[in-house]
Amino acid sequence: MRTTWEEPEEGAPAERELLTYVLGFDDLCTNVTETFDIGSRSSVQFGGSEERAPRLTRAGLELPDRWASSRHAELTRSGSARVLRDHGSRNGTFVNGVRITEQRLHDGDLVEVGHSLLVYRTCTNEAVEVLSQKSPFGPTRTHHPHVAMTNRDLIRLATTSQPALILGETGTGKDIVARAIHKHSGRAGGYVVIDCGAIPDALVESTFFGHRRGAFTGASEAHVGAIVRADGGTLFFDEIANLSPVAQAKLLRVLEDGAVTPLGSAVPQPVDVRWVAATNSPTIHEPARFRADLLRRLAGVTVELLPLRKRREDLGTLTAHILAEAGFRKVGISASAARRLFADPLEGNIRQLKTILRGAASLADEGRIEQRHLGPALGSIAASEPTVVADKETLDQVRVEQALARTKGNVVRAARALDVHPRQLYRLVDRLGISLSKYRA
Repeated sequence: MRTTWEEPEEGAPAERELLTYVLGFDDLCTNVTETFDIGSRSSVQFGGSEERAPRLTRAGLELPDRWASSRHAELTRSGSARVLRDHGSRNGTFVNGVRITEQRLHDGDLVEVGHSLLVYRTCTNEAVEVLSQKSPFGPTRTHHPHVAMTNRDLIRLATTSQPALILGETGTGKDIVARAIHKHSGRAGGYVVIDCGAIPDALVESTFFGHRRGAFTGASEAHVGAIVRADGGTLFFDEIANLSPVAQAKLLRVLEDGAVTPLGSAVPQPVDVRWVAATNSPTIHEPARFRADLLRRLAGVTVELLPLRKRREDLGTLTAHILAEAGFRKVGISASAARRLFADPLEGNIRQLKTILRGAASLADEGRIEQRHLGPALGSIAASEPTVVADKETLDQVRVEQALARTKGNVVRAARALDVHPRQLYRLVDRLGISLSKYRA
């Protein structure tokens, strides 16, 4: 079975529309993330209010934001599309870190209104229903509808004996998911972790199976192996793709026999272990690098974790959790710093967000994070305060066309030259009606 933290495939029915209020810049430590179903509305007005939490009323979406105008922006339906229009607000409206006057929204777009961040999402009826159940899985609740569906499946599967293989980029929380699987499994045994990149071949058997006293030179004491310590519980192989061919062969034998024999012993010991493995390496699927027969046994359930850039509605919950864990009670962030941080691709995912937030909060003057506190680890999108965009449409088209001409229509290289994400550039090209084939020819 394969379960994936992904959006629906292209062409899949998107029956519902959601707006998630992610966070407010003035208080990152208070989690007020809330998701609203707007599918039945032809128009949603955005405006600031004195409320402490966001509210969807007949008048529109009231934001707990004194920096948002009372009639700041409006999201309207135009055919099958949603178009966001700024109403001449003083502080502007931004989409994915770029100031706009009018722009069509796409699934997953990050919207900034005043000092508030929101995410626009399209999804299925089933996903909305599962999201509304608010089933916890791990230390924080997700606000991404399809991640919620995967969490539901994992909660069901945790109580079975099926092994699980967790795939995902560095920093996406593979270890957190593994620990949550164990927590929901109800297994009485312990949770044991093996770092597969730190086991020399000479120590594989001792690490996995353990040894008796005197089993080899230097074995002055008996050692209980990781597999036996996980008996009745869960054994997590972190970065399983780093396991050497020798270790792979020995592990396969255990999975086949359901028993281990410690070094120096002739008696096999039966074990009842839930196997969970994780990796960020694509070589796991290359037979020359990793045994296909072992992979088939480990991948009873395959889970693919979404990178943080595809689940931005969870930024508020994660940010509040990270700062609370570090002991911060009140931290704010300037609009330009927030734009730079939260609109960045964050290739290091949750781990990078944690590192940057904790460092910046420690340096913040009077509890307010500025751009200088973020360091050089982020891209330069919106790195300076935006100017008034009287003729932004023309400016965008000129810059984009020049970059595409220099790169012969290569969107990735052009995006790098413009300091934007390739997905953002694709949307801009679509909005401006630019033909990529003209440059590629």
